[in-house]
Amino acid sequence: MFNSVRKYGAYGTTFARIAVGVVFLLHGLSKFGVFGGGSMDDTVAMFGMMNMPVPVFTAVFVAVLEIVGGLALILGYSVRIAAAALGIVMLVAIVAVKLPAEANPVAMINGMVGYELDLVLLAGLVMLFFQGAGAFSLEALLQSPEPNDDMEEFVDYISRQRGNPA
Repeated sequence: MFNSVRKYGAYGTTFARIAVGVVFLLHGLSKFGVFGGGSMDDTVAMFGMMNMPVPVFTAVFVAVLEIVGGLALILGYSVRIAAAALGIVMLVAIVAVKLPAEANPVAMINGMVGYELDLVLLAGLVMLFFQGAGAFSLEALLQSPEPNDDMEEFVDYISRQRGNPA
């Protein structure tokens, strides 16, 4: 039974990559006011209340990184780079914002949401960083095929038949 599960492991990686990518894409767009999230002004104000440095730059940078990184994950292109960059965002969110605010891991306290989603996203990003994009991705599609030993043996055989040393 487990052999067939292992056989289709690439489907699991693909599903996780796309799901994590969609979450980041939606969160990035919501910082610009799409999908009913406030506006960029609201996001800048929130970053200022969290004592983030240069809140205007930081808010725009994080929103754009979430959008571009989310798209990269969805498409399966530059996945390790996107996972590393978004992982840093998640670490900062947890360590510099949520933990100092004494946020409850799973509940909203004092206006601060829990960090369980941040932890799950970070775990998904770590998995993608080590696993890579997987078989069903632009990276796999654009990757040049590796030399095939069988083809090399065939070329050697043909060369020997013609009397040419390989």
